[in-house]
This record gives sequence, structure tokens and C-alpha cells, in this order.
Amino acid sequence: MLSEHDLDELYELRLLVELPAVVRVAREHAPLDTMRLRGLAGELLAQAQHRQLIEFLWTDRTFHLEVLAGLGNRRLVDLVARLRDEARLHGIAGLALSGRLVPTAAEHGELLDALESGDTKLVEGHMRRHLHHTRGLWAGRDGEE
Repeated sequence: MLSEHDLDELYELRLLVELPAVVRVAREHAPLDTMRLRGLAGELLAQAQHRQLIEFLWTDRTFHLEVLAGLGNRRLVDLVARLRDEARLHGIAGLALSGRLVPTAAEHGELLDALESGDTKLVEGHMRRHLHHTRGLWAGRDGEE
């Protein structure tokens, strides 16, 4: 079981690595399979609505790694995958059961819209908020959005 300190370290690393990488996807107009990503975003929403946690986690992982794959850096994708896999999100099961995972699922479509627009500030804001969930709601900290 990971300590709060461990989870803080993983969150910090994701902010240092994943956040600027996703912004770079927008800035460089990296190739994205937007049809596939839109499909995944739709699946995430349906999985959240039906409280399908295992499927949601897998689809969420796939969505984010496919966005990063547009940069053509396999090691970056592998590193982010390891960081995501290492984080044990203690509060997510309760979040799924409560239905509060639905707004998080909807963020994927918003992020994709921002990526397509190339608006790096918008992408950064969406991604920062999205990552913040891993230390807030997803980690069982009710008061944090």
C-alpha cells in the first residue's frame, strides 16, 4: 500500500512529465487519431455512468497513453504508463459507486477539444485539473476537486 507521501511523489512526477508532454502535443499539433480518441472518451463516459470501474481505468489509461503516443517517444509513453500503474488510487472505487466519476469522464472530451484547437493554455488547464483528481477525489480526499 502506498503512503500519502508516495502518492504525492507520483503526482509531482506526473505534473513534471505528463503535463508538459500533453501541452507539447497541442503546441506541435502532434498526430492524433481523433476518431479513436473520441470513441474512447465516449466509452469512458458510458463506463462511468454504468459504474464499470475496471473498464473505466483501462480505457482511461489507453486514452492518455494514445494522446502521448502522438509525440513519437516510446520511452515517454512507457514512463507515464509506469507512473499511472504505480499509483494505487484508494478512493476511486467509492467515487465510481457514488456516480461522481461521471464529470471526470466528461473531461476527456474537453481535453480532446482543447488538443484539437491547439490552445496550449486551455490544454494545460484541463490537464492540470485532470491530474489534480489523482490527489483529490480519486485518492479519497472528498473535499478536493
